[in-house]
Amino acid sequence: MKMSKGDKFLKWFFGGRGVVDERFKQELGKVATKTLMVFFGVQMIFLLSFGMYMFLAPIEDYETLAEILWLCEMLGTSVIFLGMEFVLIHRKVFVQELPEAKANKTIRHLKFEWFRRALIAGIAYWLLMAWFDMGKAGFFAQLFAPDTIRSAVVWFVLWGATMYGIQRWQLRKIKDDD
Repeated sequence: MKMSKGDKFLKWFFGGRGVVDERFKQELGKVATKTLMVFFGVQMIFLLSFGMYMFLAPIEDYETLAEILWLCEMLGTSVIFLGMEFVLIHRKVFVQELPEAKANKTIRHLKFEWFRRALIAGIAYWLLMAWFDMGKAGFFAQLFAPDTIRSAVVWFVLWGATMYGIQRWQLRKIKDDD
């Protein structure tokens, strides 16, 4: 059976977990609609209160105010959409039931996939941290500084292991019907 482009996008966006069937779409639609309503409600309240603060309070440094606004927006948006993910996980939308033979193959694939993704993310983190912290020492001096390398390795290990564990936890082995 051929998947539509929308189904392929959903499968890609949520990490290729499970099957994109009617139950998945229905649960995703319910949670996404509620999340969108919460998001717009929170945004309206936040922007109205922040606008009132901007007009009523004596402000001398608008750059800091803009940075605080941006930080609050990013944190609030992240919390709302992570909440959506947790609701979907709690409803077991991402659980994938596989026969034992296919489950073992899928687990090996997950290990390789998350090692590769974590390695790329670790290298990107290493380069960005060296770039942000270079100061007067220079990029290459900061790139090979022990603190920069250590933080990148910790990021690589923790992020890769966490993401592999989350996806591995969502796989269920079922007995083969022979």
